[in-house]
Amino acid sequence: MPEHTPLDGRVHHALLSEIIASGRAPDGAALAERLGATIEELEPSLARLDANHGVVLHPGTSRVWIVHPFSVSPTLNWVAGARHGWWAPCLWCGFGVALLVGEDVEIATRLGAEREDLRLHVSGGQLEERGLVVHFPLPPRQAWDNVHHFCASLLAFRGERELRAWSQRHGIGPGTALPIETLFELARHWYGRHLAPDWRKHSVAEAQAIFERVGLTGDFWRLGNQGQGERF
Repeated sequence: MPEHTPLDGRVHHALLSEIIASGRAPDGAALAERLGATIEELEPSLARLDANHGVVLHPGTSRVWIVHPFSVSPTLNWVAGARHGWWAPCLWCGFGVALLVGEDVEIATRLGAEREDLRLHVSGGQLEERGLVVHFPLPPRQAWDNVHHFCASLLAFRGERELRAWSQRHGIGPGTALPIETLFELARHWYGRHLAPDWRKHSVAEAQAIFERVGLTGDFWRLGNQGQGERF
């Protein structure tokens, strides 16, 4: 993977800051003006961030699609604040959005991505709802094989019985079910430094340590050795 540079951290910080402030990502010209850089300087930086899993670009372009935990394109998960709202690729990201924007929010999604609406609330940095589970059909080490599919498949259910019926109905799974409270704590640790100006993407070892910190151990959560310098 390409070496992360100080400009990459500044680009990432500027993207997140603008999304949080306005609810939308800046285009290339606005980003260049904000950073005092040229488009020609920004395009290689965005390409490096994409290669290092810091952003996701639209294929073959320099246009931002996702800056985790935010999605610039519409998704199932809508995080509503007092002045703005934001799309998130999944609930893991939705909790990350709630923690990064630093205000009370309501997260609108649907159980099993079907017809029943679900509203989750983060108040004072804490998740109000308890007892739900979130389905991980695939182990996280497979996330970047197709990150859009991985995120879209991370869904909430009222309990494991409902999840088993859904899994049989759609032929998806089995994976594992995670208490929603644990997912919230994972998001807290995962996204804790995402707004730092000197941010850089987690290494595989750093990501593994975060999983272990919230009690996620065993083969399903093992990332393995994904290559020297690889970012997760």
